[in-house]
Amino acid sequence: MNRNKAAKVGAVTGGALAARGMNSVLRRGSMPRSGGSGSLSQIARELTPSWNGLRLLLFPAAEFFCIMAAVRSVTVSLWATAGFIALAAIALAYSLHVTFHEVVHRRSFRHPVTKWLSESAITALLGTPFNEYRQSHWRHHRHTNLLEDSTSTWKATPQGPKPRHFLAYALGWPSMGPRSFRQLLLELRETHHNREILRHVIAELVLIGLIHAALLLYDPALWLIYSAVIYLGWTCIATVNYLQHPPVEYGSGYTTSLYSPTYNLMFYNNGLHFEHHARVQEPVISLSPTPGDWRVYRSRQNRPDGPKLTGRSGKETNAAVRGQERALRCGNGSAG
Repeated sequence: MNRNKAAKVGAVTGGALAARGMNSVLRRGSMPRSGGSGSLSQIARELTPSWNGLRLLLFPAAEFFCIMAAVRSVTVSLWATAGFIALAAIALAYSLHVTFHEVVHRRSFRHPVTKWLSESAITALLGTPFNEYRQSHWRHHRHTNLLEDSTSTWKATPQGPKPRHFLAYALGWPSMGPRSFRQLLLELRETHHNREILRHVIAELVLIGLIHAALLLYDPALWLIYSAVIYLGWTCIATVNYLQHPPVEYGSGYTTSLYSPTYNLMFYNNGLHFEHHARVQEPVISLSPTPGDWRVYRSRQNRPDGPKLTGRSGKETNAAVRGQERALRCGNGSAG
């Protein structure tokens, strides 16, 4: 691969979009909270989806209805049940990669009521704490596919970072949870991260425990279907993540894109992952394919042994990510 070409991509896209995108994010992130009747109108506005919002709701709605269809089909056909479970798992994967990903980056819900409702609903559909996913995703942007990235496709060994096996990564995704939680605790001790995030994560873990207990008591078959959807859905999520960030060269930030117009029309530009990392402040739906290349290289932050690459550096990319993260937290204590 021509590294200079990849470097030029970061240089061209970074400068022009950073000022425009950051100013837009800062304006959104600094909106004051309203009270009284204004608060009720804010709740109403946030619960009234736009056209793009309706498109984004298709994926979580599909997951919910496929789970319900799987439950209804148990007494009719186990093959139909298995089919609906598979469809629900795929819908879960795209709910995270498309819908919930936009919630993290665009902070759709600001009012405490809509924020609590949305985060609780997302946690139930994900089967894992939404706020843990949010912190993990910001970490992923700050340390793309390094060992500090809890979703990294690399593993630490005495000989240095080694690639994770694809099947072990996809099927063994539950191991990412403890890694992410440990990293969150480390960040809380060593940085300015708001401890409210940890309280949200713990509350969402309690909610997940209550969901599992209630489903087991109400209908064990429903609990089994829900658990199967969560496991298979996250297996699909891990599969997509592995393909987007294959362990090719440690410390490079290697990121791939899929330029199928049909795929990107159906899945909200989800294939433009290289472009998303290069232009993190820009809404995914507004991205366009980068001509001439499909990989991004970033220097390893604060690592003298990292590759020395020209163009937009890891430090610049990291600064842009932290800037958006701070902006989205403005006035609320956590990214939203």
